[in-house]
Amino acid sequence: MNLRMPSVGSHDLGVDGELLAKSLLESHGYSVRLLRVNHWTYDLEVDASTPFWVSVKTAKKNSMCA
Repeated sequence: MNLRMPSVGSHDLGVDGELLAKSLLESHGYSVRLLRVNHWTYDLEVDASTPFWVSVKTAKKNSMCA
């Protein structure tokens, strides 16, 4: 029997990617703010000595590429 992972919608995948990136940056001491949906091309604003913005991109793994 072949087991399949449950399908994740594109929106949920994107939100999960943003939250993961936020968590990783915070674990390194940065203060991070999630930007509102469709805010230009950036998803996160990072408060640092020189503030910067992050664009997060996520993709589903193609089942044909193992």
